[in-house]
Amino acid sequence: MVVLAAALVLAGVPGCPAAMVCALPRQARAQAPAPVLPGAGASWAGLADEVRRLAQEQYQDLDTAEMFQVVRRLQERAGQDLPALGPELIRSVIRGEGLPLEAGELAAAAARVFLGAVVDNAALLGQLVLLAVLMAVLRLLQTAFAGEAVAAAANAAVFLAMVALGLVALRDAFATAAGVINDLVDFMLAMLPTLVTLMAGTGAFVSAGLLSPVSVVMVNGVGMVASQWVLPLIFTGTVLQVVNHLPGRIRIERLAALVRQAGVVLLSLAFVVFLGVMSVQGAAAGVADGVLLRTAKFGAGTFIPVLGGMFADAVELVIGSSLLLKNALGIFGLVAVGAVAAVPLLKVLALVLVFRLAAALVQPVADGSFVQALAAMSDGLVLAGVTAGAVALMFFLALAVLVGVGNAAVMLR
Repeated sequence: MVVLAAALVLAGVPGCPAAMVCALPRQARAQAPAPVLPGAGASWAGLADEVRRLAQEQYQDLDTAEMFQVVRRLQERAGQDLPALGPELIRSVIRGEGLPLEAGELAAAAARVFLGAVVDNAALLGQLVLLAVLMAVLRLLQTAFAGEAVAAAANAAVFLAMVALGLVALRDAFATAAGVINDLVDFMLAMLPTLVTLMAGTGAFVSAGLLSPVSVVMVNGVGMVASQWVLPLIFTGTVLQVVNHLPGRIRIERLAALVRQAGVVLLSLAFVVFLGVMSVQGAAAGVADGVLLRTAKFGAGTFIPVLGGMFADAVELVIGSSLLLKNALGIFGLVAVGAVAAVPLLKVLALVLVFRLAAALVQPVADGSFVQALAAMSDGLVLAGVTAGAVALMFFLALAVLVGVGNAAVMLR
């Protein structure tokens, strides 16, 4: 029904010469004199409006309830920090109005989130500095104690209190990074079926059939590796690094570095495998789809007299509208992935700033081992943020590959 309706619409497009000329066979149309078009610009504008209208009708029939349900849940969790991500963004792209997002507003929102997180962690900064000052006072008054053992015990108690405060904040930050990864996986799994359906609507049948299982497996695999393996390894290595700086003779610096390096290597391997599989599969499937579409259009126009050309042109119109809708949905996905990852990562970055500022402030009065413990915690936070950011980047590039595959198939046609 959609193809027949598109054929009727195409017959009435102002760019078509006349109804009787359009009804001629392809050979007769080739020999007929070219008609004079009164307004070629208006013809192309009318065709573009027709493509947008068909894309909007397809969007109305598209099942996006699960995808927007995930987005609404993420917005409710983030409060006012996330930009408005709704159907209006997709409709704006379809109408050719661009994204309803201003760069200045996004920068102001990012600065507001970052500064708000710094203010929220100001209490932690004050507690760390206060305990460091207390430790310095205890070292100065250690001669007033009955013996050095009492002074060492007091210093160790204050040191452990400071480390406990830092590790609690570190645990919460790693939980935030794991939550970002899980949210991104949920969003991708909700969006991939819709995007693959639109890829099939553009004629990219090979890409849709090949990339649908591959993308689902890779998204789930990367999310599981990052949240259940990489982050725990980095957290364990960071804790071991902090334990290495505790008062005493325990030295496990090499073990801590080995565990953290294992997490980094695992993340790097996941990154390489994910991008390699998605890129190679997408490139191969795009070429196959382009050849298939070109062959189908040539066969319809050559072997079906009279109606073959009209049918091919109608299919062209439907493919164009599906391509526009797929690109609009892909842009929405790219914006959503960036927004979902940006807000928590800005909060983690603010906590990194607090730890490094605390280390800089307490260095003149605190023990060197405590300053090194704070530096180790800030380094672990950086690796946690890098892990979540790498997963967001992988999903961002995966959406770009899926959108580009459909475009490549249409261009190769």
